Amino acid sequence: SRRWRTTVAAALALGVAAFLAASPGAARAVATPSPTPTPKSAASTPPVAKSHAAFGLGPSNATAVDGRPTYLWSVTPGGTIADHVAVVNYSAAPLTLDLYARDAVNAPTGALNMQAQNVQPTGAGSWITLEIPGHGSTVTVPARSTLIVPISLAVPTSATPGDHTAGIITSLDAKATATNGKQIVSPNFDQRVAVPV
Repeated sequence: SRRWRTTVAAALALGVAAFLAASPGAARAVATPSPTPTPKSAASTPPVAKSHAAFGLGPSNATAVDGRPTYLWSVTPGGTIADHVAVVNYSAAPLTLDLYARDAVNAPTGALNMQAQNVQPTGAGSWITLEIPGHGSTVTVPARSTLIVPISLAVPTSATPGDHTAGIITSLDAKATATNGKQIVSPNFDQRVAVPV
């Protein structure tokens, strides 16, 4: 099996980088100077203190991350399977993160990528259900903690034989404030970490 994790970062008007850290797959915002992430639920004015938003995602059992690099499920048409995903907050403050499944797609370079959050999956990503309390689309993970979320897969009876690839993704949409000479810019900054299915 091929092991990979992806971190996708998008910034407007400023090059801001995200990088992949230790297992489970993790994203941490960095810039020069460091960005000040403000989660969606916080006020639009960034806090004065500089902080980092660092989080990860990985396959788990019902109690802890279990070390699998990916989800490798073999299911017949009409079959179901239950599993878990761990969302890890490495930060010193609670984080509210989006959690969703999407289809894997080919990027223009030929690399494997995940659909954007605003694109509805039509393949294997649509077969995955994340059992978030209250049927929500976000999870709040306390500082330096791990949250385990049950997931399930239901393969339609019309599924064709072969590989069907998707991913489970967690993301944080924040503001990254940086100074470029005398200009201060605050672009939107989207950090994503995905585990392939």
